[in-house]
Amino acid sequence: MLRRPSATSPIENGHLSKAPTTTSTPANVKDQVAKRSIPNANTTNLLNTDELFMKHSPFEIKVIQNRFKTDADAKKEELRQMVGERYRDLLQASSSIISIAKSSKRVTEALEESRNAIGNEVDPPLPRTSSIANVQGEHLHALQALAAHMKLLLDAPEHLWRLIERKKFFPAAWLFLLARVIHHALIRDDEQDEESWKSQGVDVLTEFPLVQRQWEAVSQFRSQIIQRATMWLRDPSSSVEDVCATLVTLHLLDSRPLHDTLASAFSQRSKTLNNALATKSETGPSTMSLSESKPSANGGITFSFSQDSLTPAPTKPRIREVKESIYSAFTIISQTMNVARQIFDGKSGLSLIERHLEFIQSDLDKNANIPHELQLTTQTLLTSVTSTAHFQLLPRGLQTYKPYVDLTSPSASLRQEYIEEQLNGWFHQSTALLKDAVERWFEELEIVKEVWSVRVVTRKWVNTSTLGEGEKMQVLDMVDQKCRRRIVDIWKSASKTAATTFETCLEVSLRSIGSGETVNSPVNYLFNTVPLSILSQPSTGFDSSLKSYRSSLEHQLLGRTALLDSVLSTLEQCARHIHEEVSLMRSGSRNEAGSIVDLLTSLHEPAAESLTKSCLFVLDHAVKQTQGNDDASIRKLLFLEQITEDLSSRSFFVEQIGCGQTARDGFVKQLELLNGTILDAWKYKTVCRIIERSSPALRMIPTLSIGPDPELVQALMKMYEAIQEMAFRWDNLKQIDMTQDTLMMFVEAWLKDECPRGRASPYNFALLRELAAGAHPRASEIVQKLDDSLGETVSETGNYFCLRGY
Repeated sequence: MLRRPSATSPIENGHLSKAPTTTSTPANVKDQVAKRSIPNANTTNLLNTDELFMKHSPFEIKVIQNRFKTDADAKKEELRQMVGERYRDLLQASSSIISIAKSSKRVTEALEESRNAIGNEVDPPLPRTSSIANVQGEHLHALQALAAHMKLLLDAPEHLWRLIERKKFFPAAWLFLLARVIHHALIRDDEQDEESWKSQGVDVLTEFPLVQRQWEAVSQFRSQIIQRATMWLRDPSSSVEDVCATLVTLHLLDSRPLHDTLASAFSQRSKTLNNALATKSETGPSTMSLSESKPSANGGITFSFSQDSLTPAPTKPRIREVKESIYSAFTIISQTMNVARQIFDGKSGLSLIERHLEFIQSDLDKNANIPHELQLTTQTLLTSVTSTAHFQLLPRGLQTYKPYVDLTSPSASLRQEYIEEQLNGWFHQSTALLKDAVERWFEELEIVKEVWSVRVVTRKWVNTSTLGEGEKMQVLDMVDQKCRRRIVDIWKSASKTAATTFETCLEVSLRSIGSGETVNSPVNYLFNTVPLSILSQPSTGFDSSLKSYRSSLEHQLLGRTALLDSVLSTLEQCARHIHEEVSLMRSGSRNEAGSIVDLLTSLHEPAAESLTKSCLFVLDHAVKQTQGNDDASIRKLLFLEQITEDLSSRSFFVEQIGCGQTARDGFVKQLELLNGTILDAWKYKTVCRIIERSSPALRMIPTLSIGPDPELVQALMKMYEAIQEMAFRWDNLKQIDMTQDTLMMFVEAWLKDECPRGRASPYNFALLRELAAGAHPRASEIVQKLDDSLGETVSETGNYFCLRGY
């Protein structure tokens, strides 16, 4: 029962409340006086009405009545608060009281029944104490063994998950097989079997249904272990011991013969190799492209085969990606062959996997013939996943459990011929895939230096690998073959680009010369000032600047104008680039690289010869297109002669382009013939043009002339200037021959043009005779013609005396 608090107490229902305050009024004062006058009497006495009226006056009775009324109102307020705030507690308390009452009643009845049963029980005879101890000890041991069995079965999923996550598939398979044996040991129901649990008085399936449900959970791990182990065979970085243990896992769990495990290993490594070979670079292969063509200051086209123009921005990342791809693919092949040989090779006896299976089946706990990682026992397995106390509670048969392996079965052995056949087959299949991938990767490299660098580093990888000597030679030959093909393709592309660009530059240059936009005069170029570039950072570009300045001076001294250099550079840069790459390859390892470099140069000869033929065709076509005797045609022939003369004798193009000796001599001979044709055309057109311009208007020649005609003298001066422009860069002998030939042609043309007009002057013939005398093997004929013409003229004019004075 709850105790009612005092009406004047400040604490109500466990809460702190303020005491009610009263106001001092006259009535209240009277009540207080009456209260003080009323003695403290018990409530039971106050309830006696007769005594109340006898002892108190009416006024005091009213005071008592008011007090009772005040107490009643306080009780009502207290009850109202109690019901409103703690109604739920009251309900719960009432329900608990009822429940306690019922429970007490049942306990009382149970105690009564127990008292009656104990009183009615007959005491059994007392057995011997030693028998009871033995029976209890055996039963306790059986229960402990049962607990150890069940704990191992219950903990198996967690341990299996951990082993699978750590890629310990062989211990996981061993634990799974052990769990299966434990499950069979738990569910044996033969009562005649002394080892069954029913003989111990325990029905496992009935009393512990958790055992079957737990085994259903554990049995699902078999497929997961097989799947994860098969997938893990794709890892090329796995060790020989781990791969061997994984293959034994598949042999034990999936009942795969050893030849199937070898096929599975090769199949998974093939998938890994395919994934590695399928990687592609973001930038695909691209052919060598010429730089942006734009007219130079002299009207030509700039073209460069320099390293900067041939090397794109992402060259280093691309070559690094190619090297990484080749290394990754080759590592997969090399490690797969090495692992397969170490596991299945049994030339010197049993293979590693066969020795491993023999160890599993043997009674030995250690064997020096197999690595320590493969020497797994039930004791070491359970000690690592559970406590030693639980392991000791298991039966001896489970403590020494080993998976069964039928060593006499054909599935547990392999013939050496079959192993070699499978190894060779997988190697040839893999190298065929690698061959296509290497060709694709090489196509992404656009510079011979990159291709050669990949070849060099690949040969180092192959030579230091664990492949056999024959296998190394196959891989090296394959890499060399693809390397040769890519280098030849690069050179061929460069040669085609050079031929196309040469034709374009020549066409643009001839058009510029013909229109008069560009002046191609070696004589004027000789006296030009070569600018010397001033570098802000001399240490970084001084060598290149000095080299460029020296080259400009050499070109100026040789009369190689900027326009001529722009055309010849298209060919020379290509030849120099190829020559430098050949020198780079030869400067590596001379012993092993000499043969392949010789083979590369021989394979490049057709492309080089094609480039020379293309140049000859372009030049010959340009000569044939030069028609007429105007100044533009003469300037074009002069430019074409400079090109052919430089290519045949001055330029290093022929020496470095890579032609064979026969093709080189033929190219030079054809250039010399073409140069002679150009010179003949130039001489004829120049002489015709000079005579055409020097022909005087019709005028009367004075009878008494004292010298040659001004027109002849002017024509000879023009011819001298033209010869000087043409033969400025030649040696003296060639200049003399050129001058004599041109002079003879001029004399013949002058005679044909002068005599028919009837304007022949004896002084002109005399001057031409003096110039032509002894100047050429055909000079005698020309001199004879001049003498005949001179005689005729003198006889007609009678001015021979003047000639003598002249």
